[in-house]
Amino acid sequence: MYKRTVLLLLIILLITACAKNSTEVMDSPLIGNWNLTSMNAGGTAVNKNLYTGVPVKFLFSYNGSGTVWKEDYGKAAGSSDFTWNTSGTTLTIQPAGGAQATYTYSITGSQLTITAATGEQYFFVKQS
Repeated sequence: MYKRTVLLLLIILLITACAKNSTEVMDSPLIGNWNLTSMNAGGTAVNKNLYTGVPVKFLFSYNGSGTVWKEDYGKAAGSSDFTWNTSGTTLTIQPAGGAQATYTYSITGSQLTITAATGEQYFFVKQS
């Protein structure tokens, strides 16, 4: 009886330890590559290339990680990693080594709109 109890406890501990180390798979329409198409600051359209200097792309991965990068003539010109999660229409992004930011978002077809608390809006199209 003692051996069975110990064996049962070891199995429970093993299952619990494995469950804590597994990567949670997210099911979100945000998952994928998104290209910034335009921005709106204070009701005024902003040319994305003038604002950032080069095209901007976001990758939202299924495990809550992500990367934003700039491309200059089709080549990566710089990137930053972040983690993300959603709750309803709220998107929270935590840049590596940076301050957490919260946005609202909506997706219609292949169009993503992210709105900052300041009212700035960022418009993306999903990359196929």
